[in-house]
Amino acid sequence: MALVLMTKEISKDVRMLHWPKVPCTIQSSAIEPKSNGYTFEVTYRYSVGGKRYVGKTYRANYTDSEKYSDAEKIQKRFPGGASSSCFVNPTNAADAVLEVQSPWAIAAFAFIPIIFIVIGGGGLFYVWFPRKTRASAGSGEASPISERGVRKLGVGVFLFGLFFLIGVAVTCFWTIPTERKIFASKSWPATPCTILSSRVQSHSDDDGTTYSIDILYTYKVNGQTYTSARYNFVGGSSSGFAGKKKVVDQYRPRSRATCYVNPNDPTEAVLVRGWTTEGIFPFLPVLFLLVGAGGLIGMYKYQRRTQSNEKIWAMKRPGIGTSSTAPHMMPIQKSIVLKPAATARKRFLGMVIFALFWNGFIAIAYYAWLNNDHSICMVLFMIPFIAVGIGVIVGVIYSFLAMFNPSAELELLPGALILGTQATVRWQINGRSDRITKLKIRVEAREEATYQRGTRSATDTNVFQIIDVTEATSAMHIARGEAKFDVPANTMHSFQAPHNKIIWSIKVRGEIPNWPDLNVEYPLDVQPIEVRT
Repeated sequence: MALVLMTKEISKDVRMLHWPKVPCTIQSSAIEPKSNGYTFEVTYRYSVGGKRYVGKTYRANYTDSEKYSDAEKIQKRFPGGASSSCFVNPTNAADAVLEVQSPWAIAAFAFIPIIFIVIGGGGLFYVWFPRKTRASAGSGEASPISERGVRKLGVGVFLFGLFFLIGVAVTCFWTIPTERKIFASKSWPATPCTILSSRVQSHSDDDGTTYSIDILYTYKVNGQTYTSARYNFVGGSSSGFAGKKKVVDQYRPRSRATCYVNPNDPTEAVLVRGWTTEGIFPFLPVLFLLVGAGGLIGMYKYQRRTQSNEKIWAMKRPGIGTSSTAPHMMPIQKSIVLKPAATARKRFLGMVIFALFWNGFIAIAYYAWLNNDHSICMVLFMIPFIAVGIGVIVGVIYSFLAMFNPSAELELLPGALILGTQATVRWQINGRSDRITKLKIRVEAREEATYQRGTRSATDTNVFQIIDVTEATSAMHIARGEAKFDVPANTMHSFQAPHNKIIWSIKVRGEIPNWPDLNVEYPLDVQPIEVRT
């Protein structure tokens, strides 16, 4: 629904770019206070085909401005009695606006539905036309995590690098200028001013209500009258009504007060100059900078530390301290029915919960965007989060369809696996096994290493053992069958420690044309070689 609304708004903005421009005269121009800010109200006259019309729309989708200064900027561009131009709907001359969105702004807004289309279409293409998996090279092996160090740091570098760059950008363009202005204001001359209005402004959303100080005042510099609504340099809203009400009560309407005016720019004034407790907020972006820098440094140190720990894996490396011909105790000859690590229903439920959680926040942000004059910065900030939300929705659709797949039932003989032994796996496909065109069963062993990346923990995974069990293409062999496989003696058994795991499992993959593939994992417990004494 949000995508449809956004697409309609963009289409309307694009059409307005082609509306003819006609001369108009501003009859009235004013700034009116609203419950959540100030709105620019305007009336203008124009003629089309010899007939006169009155327009009252500044711009499509314009509601109000949270700050008085924002509405004031618009009023200065369209003062009362001035001549200007307006854009008239060629199909309805009574429909006109003073200003249309710029092509660059429309292009930025259009980028969001393009992301929806590309990611959503790509996800659906993947569902209906999955890429064929590459054939395995038998029992291929890869170097362990501990030996190869940290090679999969791309995501971590990107995230911490993004934190660092955002911190640097906001610090340079907001923190430093704000703090410089705070300290510079100590030398601004005191100027008498008259309070026009004062109130505690409320801002309500799904997370609750916050409050801000809203005081409008006028002052004169060199005989010219100026208006400002800046109380201090930080501004913003927060919880705590009583404290802000106490401040507002000190500046009652029509009372006299003292403001401080920038001698280099008389349009800039403030009631409270210098550094206050709110001055700490501009330093918050510095935390992004520190987190990003700390994460990058932490990953670099971890990589160096991991590369120096090759000897730890060398003690576990196949061929060291073991022998493929070492004697072992014979396991008990009984079978067990394997249980999947996760069912399709559980995966679907998990995806739905995450999608509702993630996209709920996206919906709140989109609602705020619709009601705050379409800020381009907000659009650019939302783009990566929307992309993730679309990917999650595609995942929900994919997991929902996967619930209707046939299921695989696996029986393992013997039930206790030991390195250096042979085992048999029997399978039976329950449901529409004829939908599966190719069935692959293989045994995998992987290492999972958990460690700290800056301020968060991360897990790196490496598959070091692959054993192909079977690859069936005939309907009879797909429906049921059995196959034997050898568990190598010169490899690592199942292992679990606080920060490292060796996980063995059987993976069943059934390729289903134009539908999500059957893809199930069954955990295994592989024991070490037991030597007879």
